[in-house]
Amino acid sequence: AAAYFIDWTDPQVFQQTADGLGTYIDNVGGVKGKGVEMSTRWLLPWPAGLSLSASGAWNDTRTTEDFDSSSGKRVVAGSPWPLSPRWQTTASLAYVLPLQDWRAAASLRHTFSSTACNVIECNAQVFGYRTLDLNLSLASQVWAWAPELSVTLGNLTNERGISSATVNPTLGDTTSYIAPRALTVRLSGSF
Repeated sequence: AAAYFIDWTDPQVFQQTADGLGTYIDNVGGVKGKGVEMSTRWLLPWPAGLSLSASGAWNDTRTTEDFDSSSGKRVVAGSPWPLSPRWQTTASLAYVLPLQDWRAAASLRHTFSSTACNVIECNAQVFGYRTLDLNLSLASQVWAWAPELSVTLGNLTNERGISSATVNPTLGDTTSYIAPRALTVRLSGSF
């Protein structure tokens, strides 16, 4: 577990030029942030190889001085810092099973991130989604040259979420989304 307090003088943010065609870096007067983070892992007594892990973070990061953005919008002291979600969590259940010369493994992972502002002016919200991922793998414990097979089903519930958003009156708005449900099969080896 950890707790922190950040007092940041003259942090930098990207700003758009007046014509919306370029960007530059500008200093915001100050930012203060406080938060706590915690992670734990529990090796369950039965069956052997089963583990449960969880981590979480709470964060509150805000500007300490008023700021006039390049868009002409006044960002008042106490505004949220961009790309700084209030809550983030991850929990996973994993199982490793030795099978003679092989190791089979399975894991199920849940992640969550609360919403956050995209830029200092907060003209769009990003994050605010949760995902569930399943992974299965099989690898040799004896032969280093033997390939490892893994199968991952990412974003099992096909959650929709925004990973980034840009508002640009000249070039148009752009939004990037998290990857949709995807099946990945990987065969890898080392020599």
